[in-house]
Amino acid sequence: MMDVDLEFASRRFKNEQSSRQRAAAERREALRKEREVSRLQRAAREAEIAQREAEAARAAEESARMREADLEKNRGIVYHARLQPRLCMDAEVKGVRRRADKVTLPRSAAAELAHAYKNGQLFFELSAGNGRPVTHVSILDFTADEGTIGMPPEVLRCLGLATDGSSGHHVMVRYKLLKRGTFARVQPVKRRFRTEVADVKLFLEHELHLRTTLSEGDELEVGTGAERHVLRILELKPESAVSLIDTDLEVEVNASVEEEEEVAAAEAERRRAEAAAAAFAAEQEAKRAAAAAAAAAAEREAEEREKAAAAAAREEREGRRREAAAVLQSGSLASASGGSGGGEVKVVVRCPDGSRCSGTFARTAPLALLFALVEAEWVEALGAPLLPQEFRLAASYPRRAFDRAQVASSPRNCTCTCMFASLPVTQYGRCSVASLASRVVSSDGAFASQ
Repeated sequence: MMDVDLEFASRRFKNEQSSRQRAAAERREALRKEREVSRLQRAAREAEIAQREAEAARAAEESARMREADLEKNRGIVYHARLQPRLCMDAEVKGVRRRADKVTLPRSAAAELAHAYKNGQLFFELSAGNGRPVTHVSILDFTADEGTIGMPPEVLRCLGLATDGSSGHHVMVRYKLLKRGTFARVQPVKRRFRTEVADVKLFLEHELHLRTTLSEGDELEVGTGAERHVLRILELKPESAVSLIDTDLEVEVNASVEEEEEVAAAEAERRRAEAAAAAFAAEQEAKRAAAAAAAAAAEREAEEREKAAAAAAREEREGRRREAAAVLQSGSLASASGGSGGGEVKVVVRCPDGSRCSGTFARTAPLALLFALVEAEWVEALGAPLLPQEFRLAASYPRRAFDRAQVASSPRNCTCTCMFASLPVTQYGRCSVASLASRVVSSDGAFASQ
């Protein structure tokens, strides 16, 4: 019993010790994670602060650069401000003729621009920082609330802001000298501009007299009532922003955006059609090339088959020639050893090409030797048809024809006693069966004709 209690107490102690160790390890891991999170957060804050400081430094550097440039270009006058835009219709209320781009600035700006009047009319560059091009305006007065700039709806529209001034964006304002404009290229958005505006020159003169500046990238909404049109300023000379005060401006009107889009669409369709036609032509050419290649391959295969067949036929013919020569030789040896009691016959066979095969045989020799003679002795001309395996021999007189089957079936009746033979050539074209009288050689060597 004592041993059991001690063992139980030992196990419980070990379990408690393991639990305490796990809890301590978990606390250490949690503390490590908290420290790591704190380190990462601190690093992120430091990186954010460093980024803001770098951006501020770049902004300060850019501002200093711009101030230096403005000091040189604006004859010693510099004005930079970040203001909240507000809708202002004061110019229209006061009946100002060039009211479309007149703005009001806060009274504090007047002090900074006190010496700017020596440069003439006060012009300003406005940018909203929203990706839209900058635009330019001139001063109406210094009656705006501090921190704000009053703008007519035309200027708000050019900056891409709400025309009621409720966008909440801030606008960067820079004093800037502008040169008098000499040339402007404009583009209507809709094609109806050319049909609805009878006198373009008079219309543009009236609209431009409502403004004091023009900037490349401006979109001007001109006209009244239902005949309002949007014009884009594409190009200005001598600079990208010009003054319209006391100047003679040459204006060129481009084709409308709609017309250019239609032309571009037609051109794209033409290119697409050309590409499709080229692709179709290429596909057809590829098919023709493939067909030509297949035909050439088939022709080569046919030629190779013909050559192979011709070679096989020549090989077969040479094999028959060798076999026939062996048969002819064995027949001659047999005739010589057996004697020629019945005399000898010299047989001349005229072949289809006019050549002759001749041989001397015993009268009792089998006619099969004549077939072997033709097989062994006749050499076909180059390119001429080969001697077929089945052909016939024809005696001149009396007219009689022999073939292999007949010779094989009646060997006794088919001997060289038939002393006149010829080779039929009907297998070789238009030739008729030719015949040639054989000359019979008697045992004493005299010639006889039958």
